[in-house]
Amino acid sequence: MRSEDEARPTRRRRASEPAYVLFASAFAHDFYAIVPTHGPVPRLLLSPAWRFVRILRGISARQRCLCKKSTVSAINKDGYYLFADRMFVPKLDEQVRKPKRSQA
Repeated sequence: MRSEDEARPTRRRRASEPAYVLFASAFAHDFYAIVPTHGPVPRLLLSPAWRFVRILRGISARQRCLCKKSTVSAINKDGYYLFADRMFVPKLDEQVRKPKRSQA
């Protein structure tokens, strides 16, 4: 049986866990980009076509769509990963899924 202290993540374990900055596309539904928190955000994602959603840590950063070989290789090569995934959508807040409508 494990004690409570063993169940809690240590600083070292937390530091080695992945963490990503999540962006949502303003021009395509269910299209996202992630950038590791330790790297710079590419100019592409700073344009009005993309909006910051949140930082993914812990369980959120270990979702199946973010743990593929293609994700790791794209981040290592380009510094970011673009993906479209409908399974990812329910885990986001309601206001993130629906883009803001401009008032005319």
